[in-house]
Amino acid sequence: NTNDNNKLSGLVDFGDAFIGHPFYDFVCLHISVFKCNKQYLKIFIEQYFIQQNNQNQNQNQNQFKNLMQSQPQLMSEFVYILMCFTLLYVRDAFSQSNQGIFYHHPDWQSQITDINQLANLIWNIYQ
Repeated sequence: NTNDNNKLSGLVDFGDAFIGHPFYDFVCLHISVFKCNKQYLKIFIEQYFIQQNNQNQNQNQNQFKNLMQSQPQLMSEFVYILMCFTLLYVRDAFSQSNQGIFYHHPDWQSQITDINQLANLIWNIYQ
């Protein structure tokens, strides 16, 4: 699009666009942008939930948290789905490079004993 002076006024970048489950985008966002900071992820996901359900911002900010805590199987499914997408992620999510999970949290390598524990370390925003 151009303005009256024929200068570029905007740009749409479809470089990382995919067709598929919207949660797949959470992987890139959490690893690359949030640097695996679960506090940032928690804020984003709670706001995403509010927007998806067309709720007022002031209306029960803790609704997502209450739902997940009252029905633990929902959080388990949420973590499972996101871990599956992490394993399928087009970039190496577990790399020690500056884009990988273990770069942001090197201590996790010595803490984890199984994939479920790793999944919860990465994705369980209430743990």
